[in-house]
Amino acid sequence: ELKVAEQERIQARNGLALAKASFNHALSRDTGAPVQLVAPDAIPKDLPSLEELIEAAKAARPEVRAAQHALPLQKSIRQARERQLLPELNITATMSRDPQARGFGSERDTISATAVLSVPIFDAGRVRSIVDQSKQDEEQAHIALQQTILAVELEVRQAWLDVVAAREAVETAAKGVEVA
Repeated sequence: ELKVAEQERIQARNGLALAKASFNHALSRDTGAPVQLVAPDAIPKDLPSLEELIEAAKAARPEVRAAQHALPLQKSIRQARERQLLPELNITATMSRDPQARGFGSERDTISATAVLSVPIFDAGRVRSIVDQSKQDEEQAHIALQQTILAVELEVRQAWLDVVAAREAVETAAKGVEVA
């Protein structure tokens, strides 16, 4: 039994040396640099609820805000392109005054008005295809927003579960120390 315990101690020492080297490597330091281990702070017993953390992450993450801003932009682009299908009415009016008008047939004041109604009849489907593409772009922006929110929720859920698992591992290790 003594030999087994000694082998376990050697394996533990080697594991500690490898952990220190990995830690230094993760920090881009020399793997042989000394590492000072300190006791971790106590893991808080009262964690915020998962739902609270998810909502806070959705509000704070820049990629969610960017996707939220892209959606109204795509909607306004689609609406502008849909307006190309509508009839267009242009009205212009002109008034001119000639204070020195004299003679036969000359008028002192002249007013003219023009109204032009343009109705898109045939454009070989160009505008309709542009509108359809805008609708697809708007739908893609909506899908991108949903995917971004789901990715943030997944990251928060994974982090929360990692914290819960770490807290349980620390509690189990503490009980093991008490028993030893």
